[in-house]
Amino acid sequence: MGKMGNNRTDEYTTEEIKVALSKLRPFIIEHQHRERIYKYISLYKELHNGEMPSPKDINKFSGFLISNQTCAIEADELLHE
Repeated sequence: MGKMGNNRTDEYTTEEIKVALSKLRPFIIEHQHRERIYKYISLYKELHNGEMPSPKDINKFSGFLISNQTCAIEADELLHE
């Protein structure tokens, strides 16, 4: 495997880079999921005179994101750029 701490990327194989990126994927998905939840809450508050969505509504939205694999798809697109 390439030397860590060295800024030269030509010392890493394509496969090593793919493995490293695949290890980041769960963290990217989690980050994207949180960002979507925060945006949902912000938009909800804006549309409902500052009122917070109920925990049930937040969980429902979260479940929607998970079931549609929205954040996983976004993460995959980001990693393949």
